[in-house]
Amino acid sequence: STGHDLANSINRYGLTEVSAPSDDVQVDIVFVHGINGHPHGTWTSEGSKIFWPAQLLPPEVENEKARVLVYGYDADVAPTASGVSSDKIHNHAENLIATLCANRRKAVERPVIFIAHSLGGIVVKRALIYSADKRGTKTERLRSIFVSTYGVIFLATPHYGSDPTRRNFWLENIFSPLLPSGLANTPPQLVDALKPNSETLQNIERHFIEITHLFHIFYFHETKKTKLGEVWRYIVEEDSAAPVIQDVERAGIQQDHAHVCKLASDQSPGYDLVMEAIQRYAAGAPQTIRLRWEHEKVERLSQRDAMVKGMLGGLTSSLEPVSLNDPGSLTTNRKGLNDAASLQVEGPSESREKRYYIVPRERVKDFVGREAQLAEISTLLSRVPTQLPQVLILHALGGQGKSQIVLEYCQRSRRKYHGIFWVNASSETLAIQSYAQIAKALRGNSSTTVEDSDRVIEVVKDYLESSDTTWLMVFDNYDKPSEFAKIQQFLPKSEQVHVIFTTRNRDLDRLGFLVEIPAMGPDEGVHLLLRGHSDHDINENFTVAMEIVRRLGGLALAIDQAAAYIRYSHTPLNRLGEFLPTYDHRRQIILSYTPPNFWEYGTMQIHGEEDQNKAISAFTTWEMSLEQLKDAAPLEKNEMTHFLTLSAYFNPARIEESLFSNYWNNYQYWEEDTDGEEDTDGEEDTDGQEDIDGEKDTEREKDTDGKEYTDRQVEWLRVIATASDRTGATISRGNTRQEWDSAQFWKVLSTLHEMSLLQGIERDTQGASFSLHPLIRDWLQLREKLEICRKYVSESLTIAATNALYHKENYSSINRKQHAALLAHVDACIMNDRTFSEPQLQIGNDVASHYEASWFADFYRLYGRFESAEAMYREIHKTLQASLGPEHTDTLRQASSWSYTLALIGEYNEAEETARRTFHSQKAILGEKDPLTLRSMHILGNAIYSLGRFEAAELLYGDEVELRLEVSGGSHPDTLLSMNGLAWTLFNRKKLTEAEKMVRELLPLTEMKRGKNHPDSLDCIHLLAFILNAQGKIDEAEKLERQIWHSSQEALGKDHPQTLVLMHSLARIIAGKDSHEAETLYREVLPLEMRVRGKEHPYTLRTMHDLARALWQQRKINEAEEITRQVVQSREKVLGVKHPETLGSMHNLAFFLFLKGKIEEAVTMARQVVQLMQETGHPTLLCSMEFLLAMLQDQGNNREAEQIQRQVSELEQANKRESRTTSN
Repeated sequence: STGHDLANSINRYGLTEVSAPSDDVQVDIVFVHGINGHPHGTWTSEGSKIFWPAQLLPPEVENEKARVLVYGYDADVAPTASGVSSDKIHNHAENLIATLCANRRKAVERPVIFIAHSLGGIVVKRALIYSADKRGTKTERLRSIFVSTYGVIFLATPHYGSDPTRRNFWLENIFSPLLPSGLANTPPQLVDALKPNSETLQNIERHFIEITHLFHIFYFHETKKTKLGEVWRYIVEEDSAAPVIQDVERAGIQQDHAHVCKLASDQSPGYDLVMEAIQRYAAGAPQTIRLRWEHEKVERLSQRDAMVKGMLGGLTSSLEPVSLNDPGSLTTNRKGLNDAASLQVEGPSESREKRYYIVPRERVKDFVGREAQLAEISTLLSRVPTQLPQVLILHALGGQGKSQIVLEYCQRSRRKYHGIFWVNASSETLAIQSYAQIAKALRGNSSTTVEDSDRVIEVVKDYLESSDTTWLMVFDNYDKPSEFAKIQQFLPKSEQVHVIFTTRNRDLDRLGFLVEIPAMGPDEGVHLLLRGHSDHDINENFTVAMEIVRRLGGLALAIDQAAAYIRYSHTPLNRLGEFLPTYDHRRQIILSYTPPNFWEYGTMQIHGEEDQNKAISAFTTWEMSLEQLKDAAPLEKNEMTHFLTLSAYFNPARIEESLFSNYWNNYQYWEEDTDGEEDTDGEEDTDGQEDIDGEKDTEREKDTDGKEYTDRQVEWLRVIATASDRTGATISRGNTRQEWDSAQFWKVLSTLHEMSLLQGIERDTQGASFSLHPLIRDWLQLREKLEICRKYVSESLTIAATNALYHKENYSSINRKQHAALLAHVDACIMNDRTFSEPQLQIGNDVASHYEASWFADFYRLYGRFESAEAMYREIHKTLQASLGPEHTDTLRQASSWSYTLALIGEYNEAEETARRTFHSQKAILGEKDPLTLRSMHILGNAIYSLGRFEAAELLYGDEVELRLEVSGGSHPDTLLSMNGLAWTLFNRKKLTEAEKMVRELLPLTEMKRGKNHPDSLDCIHLLAFILNAQGKIDEAEKLERQIWHSSQEALGKDHPQTLVLMHSLARIIAGKDSHEAETLYREVLPLEMRVRGKEHPYTLRTMHDLARALWQQRKINEAEEITRQVVQSREKVLGVKHPETLGSMHNLAFFLFLKGKIEEAVTMARQVVQLMQETGHPTLLCSMEFLLAMLQDQGNNREAEQIQRQVSELEQANKRESRTTSN
């Protein structure tokens, strides 16, 4: 049709369809004009009169089957025959949504793409905001436009201008040429709505930014100026038309404002850019919008269900209080009062709105000052966000009060945010632990546990990113960005999330807006120093107090400690001036032995004399409080100093009572053990995890140098451990054993906390705990001479190693929270050892410490840190081999442990070589019945089994079981473990009846000896499930496997290697009846395997192999083939071409090739598989031969087929004979 006909056919108001495919419309494209625009004229070129929505666009989106519509509305601000529009933006928006819904009433789920010019873009944005808000059942049809919108293309739209002068400028540019003088003082409602501080410029942009991430958006800006009177100007500046926003496209068009929306031909400026974007959006829209509607329908059903429950009497329960600690825990501040952070549920109905407040309990009771900083934080977080999320970086010297300011902001802002979460960002491990607590709170009473670190992070991010309410996340003590480089992965990408970092590192402005926290001002510093005193007393002593604050550099930590000193020393205010001479004296002492490299140590990174003086103030006031311990009877100063300094060598965030009580109990046990001999008699050990060496561990050799230090090392234990025996006598051999006194320990902590020597203390069902300020931790580590510092390192290692041994021996009673806490301490102790100790004396490198090193290695292995365990064992073995010789008993014992761990990380060949060499050496030296020899025999069997040599493994395990029965009896845990290995081998050799009989006998004995949740017990059930599955009893097998999978998650966490094995195994069992669910499980476990074990670890490859099988079951052959090719290549590299698992993958690949019609390639690979299986005695040889036979017969290769047929018959006869022999 002609341009004139088109113009006449288009409605001035409402929607007009200008183009549509003959059938099966897939997407609607809607054009919306701007101020003084027209649904035809706005989009029509002035010369050629081309109306491009109808004449140029349809051929470009023909394949996408797009319908094109134009929308007209009363946007006249200059007088016309019909007058001036009196509507506001929201009136036009509501009309647009209502009109579209009516037009699309038979296709409400069809995708929509908007194309808007100039201020018409604001109408579209306001319309989408309006549509998004319609959640009621009576208006949900209006919400359909929001759900269906895939993308918006904005052509020179003035989105916002935060500077009022900029807004006035573009309003003037647009309207001044149009408005006659008579209307200048009485602007229409549409213009009035766009004035500075109006609903348009403030509300629309703020609300639209909340939903921007749901759409594909392209900003186009004009690049030519428009003549306005005598000057040339841009009507809409680039930064207003195309603001830089993450994941939003932007480009310029070589046209002025009025012509940026007019395309005359395919040679017009911007034609390719605009058409490509429309075509791409139209192609991608159907699938995305279909998924969005599926989600929308689920959400609507949930809302209706909740509504029905509410009508039935409010059956939904309110959320339980949640904190970073266990429910019911008590936290004591310096006044000894409970200041527990709790979850506050606000609003008219607790059952409707749940608010989260997971914040540590270290907020001081009497917060003083800092109003300017609190106001600045509030102001900055109230701005229109320029990034996702909005991030503030609070930077200052340690002790300046960053964390306390944020804690106060959190407390004051509890009603502002739907939830406030506090993350310990001092290390990645601690941050993940914080996220696990948050994820648990957000999921409420969900029965599904989420424990692996990657998934925990995603759960929190997904929840916050999908929320339409405001949240606050605090990342505290992010001081080591080089060691925690993945911080960006923790941040939710949402404008609804506010993020605050506290840090001592100045170079973090890349993350967000940097806010420097200054020293405390004189007035607030004085009020902090004299808190608790009357205003009259403060005014009377203000001058002296202000001088103290000035001398302390306004450092909040130093002022707080000075206040504790004054309070604890009962210094009257009229003698307040005596504080400074004492302070100056102590300060000079500290300066005299501050190491030259001190300011660059650890996380301190203090630069410049001013900051160094502030830090010295904190150290000085801390030392002054420490000096007062001599008057704090019955506490002994030297012992308390030792205890505090020693604590600095653990993870300072949370130091638990159990760390010391376990050491105290073991210390007394060792003192009573006057023989000090190793127990190698093979006595039964039924308390914990099986000892990998087959004998009890012995005490680490004690350092006899430095008697003064050693005596103090004993005394501090007595002081904090017991309330009795205050004679001062040192505990010695023969003393009556004293029980650990938790009340005495809490009394010690309370006193130290009252004196500001500890940052915080806490008490819960697990016992007491405390924390040290990081700045004080750094000071304590370097305040002693290096040789004494090294002794503290050694003592902390001994305590951590003792606890590691305790965890091993009491495995079944240790929960994951206790494990995670000890893991943080072990890592800290080993890091300190690497930092302070001489290389030849570091743990693992010194023969004297090899027992403790092995305890650490056992601990790492026990809790799934296989790489760390292997590295430690390797170092121990190297040290012992060089110091004691390759055939020394200790060397061989550690070699056995090392080889076992090599198998755990997939180094099967090295594991077998080491295990075989160790076994033969021990057999020659100790005899075949010695416990160490038998343990090495078992580990060798494990290595051979891992290599897939099941027949050889069966023989070796069988010999071991006979020897174990003779030496230890049938109920000894080591005998049961050997029988378990034999049962697994029988299963893999397809001897199912024999394997089932053995495992059913094993299971009750193992549970009785080890406990039901012990890995050995779970492994028996795991094996039984596999046997049942192989027998076709899939439901029974699945029930057992789910049972132990959940038990393992509860005991060890979802990302523990043992849990991953069980999850994978469950998927294998389920695959027999539901390949879709199996695929889901495989895809969930695969990234965990890759992260925990590595991409080429045998277990990771096993998961990929089985995932491909599940895909094949669903006829997804292409993806199955691709994955299997990767597995074959990796298994050949890692395991070797003859390994049973490599051959299994090669067989599957040949099968997938056959299904895809690649017959020649499939036959070639099948021949290779059969040949290699014949050489190695692979258990599935018959299956592979029959597959090759079928392909050969299909090809008509009769000669080779007959040869394979004879071999198949011979193999079947041999299997029958073996079966009869076994049954007899």
